[in-house]
Amino acid sequence: TTEKDKEKEKEQVERRAREVAEGIAALDFTLTIGIVGAFQQAKAYAEAEKWLSGRGLPLIEKMAEATRAQNRLAFKSVRASLRMEQARQQKEKSSERARLMELAIQDYDEVLKERPDDQVVGNNLAWLLVKEKNQPDRALGLIEEVRKGRYSRKPISPERMHLEILDTLGAVYQAKGMNQEALELFKEAVQKRYRNEPRILMHLGLAYEAMGLKKDAYGTFREVIDQADARSKATTDPERKEQLAKLADEARGEQKKLKLGSPQ
Repeated sequence: TTEKDKEKEKEQVERRAREVAEGIAALDFTLTIGIVGAFQQAKAYAEAEKWLSGRGLPLIEKMAEATRAQNRLAFKSVRASLRMEQARQQKEKSSERARLMELAIQDYDEVLKERPDDQVVGNNLAWLLVKEKNQPDRALGLIEEVRKGRYSRKPISPERMHLEILDTLGAVYQAKGMNQEALELFKEAVQKRYRNEPRILMHLGLAYEAMGLKKDAYGTFREVIDQADARSKATTDPERKEQLAKLADEARGEQKKLKLGSPQ
């Protein structure tokens, strides 16, 4: 065996070892992201942050260059989601809430530039812009892109849309004063799929109210209250109970504004 053969064999061994190490790092990163998600769901945000930044980030640098860029985007997407959840635990209009929301927006912005067809990122960014930054114009552009079919590039009908996307559309339409569009969208959503979803009924009630259809609005808010109360009794999740109670209270408040009957 010549020295040249030995050198070639050494290079092959080193390459195989490097490929194995890169594969292990990629697998470890996937498992780490799963653990971060579990901590986030349990609201153990400090632990989630520790695993994400302390373990996830160093693993990216051990991966093959070809996959490193995409995993950096995955890291930022998860980090943005974590910061958004942390921000929601802070008081409204507090400086810490604003700081965390701004960081989430920065991460989502960077991810969306590289992955413009990412529906989750686009939806979350649109929601943050309309609810936290009072930027409904840009939010509208984003959510309209999210709504388009991947291949047809035409708007998806409401019964085929995910609940979260419909919720964001409702918030954007309301902020933009697009009341007729909201009415048509949520009437169709309720008729074809979301009859028993109080969040969607709330958007329909608000659209009725904005269009001056007070009796329709009042009756729809009554449905929101009944469904939210029923779901609250059926769940043992305290956070879900709180969300449903807040929704029911919002519907009661809108009913009172209509002045069509005694407070519900």
